[in-house]
Amino acid sequence: MRSVMGVLGLAASGLPYSTERPRELNAAPWARAVVAMGLTLLASAPLMSADLTSAQIIDKVSETYQGMKTFSFIVEQSPGVVGDYPQMPGFETRVSESRPGRVRLSNDAYTMVSDGVVTWVYLRRPNEYTEVNAAPLLGETWRVSPLGFIGWQYLRSYAGMPAGGAKLQNQKVLRVNSRRMRCYVVRVPVWCSSGSLRWVSGTEDLWVSKSRFTVWRIASPGPWSAGNCVGYPTLTVKRMDIGPIPEADFRFDPPQGARRVRQFADNEGGYLSTAGLYDAPNAGGGWIIGRTAPQFNLQDLNAKDFRLKKLGGMTVVLDFWASWCRPCQEELAAVQKMHGEFASKGAVFLGIDDESPETIRAFVKDKGYTFPMLVDTNQAAHQLYGVRWAPTTVVIDRKGKIAAHYVGAGGEAQLRQALKSAGLDTTKP
Repeated sequence: MRSVMGVLGLAASGLPYSTERPRELNAAPWARAVVAMGLTLLASAPLMSADLTSAQIIDKVSETYQGMKTFSFIVEQSPGVVGDYPQMPGFETRVSESRPGRVRLSNDAYTMVSDGVVTWVYLRRPNEYTEVNAAPLLGETWRVSPLGFIGWQYLRSYAGMPAGGAKLQNQKVLRVNSRRMRCYVVRVPVWCSSGSLRWVSGTEDLWVSKSRFTVWRIASPGPWSAGNCVGYPTLTVKRMDIGPIPEADFRFDPPQGARRVRQFADNEGGYLSTAGLYDAPNAGGGWIIGRTAPQFNLQDLNAKDFRLKKLGGMTVVLDFWASWCRPCQEELAAVQKMHGEFASKGAVFLGIDDESPETIRAFVKDKGYTFPMLVDTNQAAHQLYGVRWAPTTVVIDRKGKIAAHYVGAGGEAQLRQALKSAGLDTTKP
């Protein structure tokens, strides 16, 4: 005989179960009473306080998002305060993603599209767009993303979310359109980081579907902000589809009269337009030029420690890349050529990838690259240098200052110019 608690366990897990009475119980009034009591408990099970712990819920959410290869959604932001915009209106954002590197994000102010090779960003107010041979890095674990402040919230942020500090608040029913969805409400700390420093800047309440462990609402007790971390008004997913996405979603057709520009000018278009400017891969690395290069410690493909500070007095080129990124192969070929030409002149060329050592090792062997490769699985160096696109190239001069920073496959000509800006004699023999 299946026990009442066994049936309750199946109900709580979301697995199919049957309420049909076993035949041997029909002749026993006490047994029928036990079954009736069990069915009563089953009816109230969704409202019971804890069939899963907060840590188990967060772990299941992480597993769910790690397994998503393609999905699309529509998220609605309620009116409220965001950073320096006290009168932020409500709006919707539509996002489609197909890993690796293919994405479409659109709202009332701008559209960003990447087919994994070329990325376009279009601003509606000036009717302008940019085009760069680069792809967005969608697997970040830090809180700055190439998908804008809103798009990021429902992409990779939950794939590696730590369960520590999460607290189950209660269980509620969320109405999405005409659908009623039973959800766990879990309060999680929001971690911000800078290099090796990490701190909690606030909290967010996540409304997690009990059936699929997907996040359908974020509610910040804020607003609050700290650096790049911002507390938002309530965000609610209006639709989520997990499955194949039409190829047309990853094509960009410029609107009538739209003008292609190399880089957007600053404008007063409000929060969404500013996010669009920020999202453009060629928005420029001006904020980092002239600054002291952040130090980092990584490992090479032989698991040996590497410290940037050991290269003091040398010109250093950092090439951030990924094996799946086609524009990266063009840039890596240029780096390989420059390595052969300038390694004897005091220049050091380093490739940095956040994939597994095995993936990097196989790719490097196949392509025949001979300059050192560093593994940044936790994206520590990516964060320090604000890398959200592949490829991204950073050149550090002999004094340890950042002399050049650019996104996209610039090839030999752009890399040679970047080396020249760092004071290296790039005159061909």
